[in-house]
Amino acid sequence: MNLFLLLFGLFVMPGPVITDAGYCPDVMSAACPVRDYYPRNLRITAVGQDVYYFVDAQPPTHVCFVPLVVYRQYGIGQEAPSTCIWRERLP
Repeated sequence: MNLFLLLFGLFVMPGPVITDAGYCPDVMSAACPVRDYYPRNLRITAVGQDVYYFVDAQPPTHVCFVPLVVYRQYGIGQEAPSTCIWRERLP
């Protein structure tokens, strides 16, 4: 381990690991497994919007919506990108 980290007690914690990933052609469709994670303030305009997403299944489950270019760069079992905004299921 880096001497600087040992001396100053700074530790880099690994980010969430992608345990599942997917695509929904319509995020507001009842068939989309991550629709309850989509932000409430965007739901009215999201009908018919397609989304790519990553899932972190450590309880509680979180979802990160990502653009296609990011979706293609990462896979299941990899550490998620640091730009992910993890969302919890909304009632």
